[in-house]
Amino acid sequence: MNHISVVATDEAVVPRLVADFGDGLLAPGVAQKEAVAGELLLHDLAAALPEREMRIIRMKVDGKRMHEIAKAEHLTFRQINSILLDAYPTIIKTLYG
Repeated sequence: MNHISVVATDEAVVPRLVADFGDGLLAPGVAQKEAVAGELLLHDLAAALPEREMRIIRMKVDGKRMHEIAKAEHLTFRQINSILLDAYPTIIKTLYG
């Protein structure tokens, strides 16, 4: 059973495809396909978003915490959330066309 998770500003912004086999294991090759799909989505987003927004999105996807992003980008949490919220329509358009 495959599904796409809902994206919130405090979660990774790239959907994760999950193969559920009852035992929590992924089918062979599924993780590789997820990684490639995720990178393709990030590439499409990079073409549509400003550089700073993409850096922040990549940091979120890589699992960085808000504190780490704020420090690296010299921004407040509120500014980061605003940037992610502003990017949301572009993310949805990229994901769903």
